[in-house]
Amino acid sequence: HKTMMVWVYDKRPRNGSQFVYFGMLPIDPTSDEAKVLIPYTRAVLDALGMKHGPSHGEIIITNDGPCLVEMNCRAHGGDGNWTPLARALTGSYCQVDVTADAYLDEKQFLKVPDVPPSPLKAHGLEVNLVSYSNGKVKSMPGFDIIKKLPSFVWLSPAASIGSEVKYTIDLITSPGCCVLSHCDEAVLKKDLDFIRYLEEINGLFLYETKGESLARPNVNTFGLGSLPSGKKSHHKRASTLDRPGLLRIMSQDRPELGMGLGLRKRMTTVDASREVVVVTDPYSTGCLIFKEVQSRGYKVIVLWTMGFSEDMKKHVPLSCGKMNYFAEVDEAEDVGETTRRLYKAAGTFRIVACIAGGEAGVDA
Repeated sequence: HKTMMVWVYDKRPRNGSQFVYFGMLPIDPTSDEAKVLIPYTRAVLDALGMKHGPSHGEIIITNDGPCLVEMNCRAHGGDGNWTPLARALTGSYCQVDVTADAYLDEKQFLKVPDVPPSPLKAHGLEVNLVSYSNGKVKSMPGFDIIKKLPSFVWLSPAASIGSEVKYTIDLITSPGCCVLSHCDEAVLKKDLDFIRYLEEINGLFLYETKGESLARPNVNTFGLGSLPSGKKSHHKRASTLDRPGLLRIMSQDRPELGMGLGLRKRMTTVDASREVVVVTDPYSTGCLIFKEVQSRGYKVIVLWTMGFSEDMKKHVPLSCGKMNYFAEVDEAEDVGETTRRLYKAAGTFRIVACIAGGEAGVDA
């Protein structure tokens, strides 16, 4: 196993909710937390028999030690917004690149360090935006300001002109997220503090009608009081599918974030032009893996598993553009028939890898 990055979620009580996402921060691999999380995660992967490909785990460190929340055989999600930041933090690579290396370029994979460098080669984080007001959006001046900050890398608004902004009580009601990165930690902190100030003064949006501001809401404001005994919450995991008109804006004046990588045309086997890779359910960051494999000269067959919805199939990060599949195959009732369908779709091409591109989600 190789560790690509260790992150920590920044969650705080706001707007009457106890767990509002404020962001995701990288952790130095030599920190006390990482020294617990890295061996624990690898032990979980071994226990589950997960030997190949990317994985994404979520773990809570409790007074009694680490507690497993999730372990999944796919890349870290979030539409891959974090990939330019991860490359800046490591100096050259991220989980998307190394996933392709693991299957298609053993020599390059073996060169990747066991853990990220310490200290990390840049300062940065992903910022989840928090709204303390609601209303119908007339304009978004705060987003224009964020894009001009020195540490700005990436902006993914979840609101647009004419849409309704609500008080942020979870990921679904966040008005968007952005990625900040800079070699100077003081610059990064200044920009982050400014974004939080914009939120506090409700400076992200102008509303068609006076937006209601909520300085000190409570659980009753949102109907978030304690549930009656025996009742279960029907809250669903947040998904960018719930954010229509999603846009992504990338800084064009930060060449140091590219690290000379981009979409690399790299032939990594004897004749990649006659080989094909299968990617199952390319969704969110899985679409970036699809594009990375394709950029290396391989044809890519998409395998859609049973239960993977039509809406999820259509959810492609705008950074990926149009997805051009060599072929699409639907999962059959048994593995044997699925295999036959894949070989039929491949035709004269040789199937050299099968990579997990996503999963259908977890019910609450």
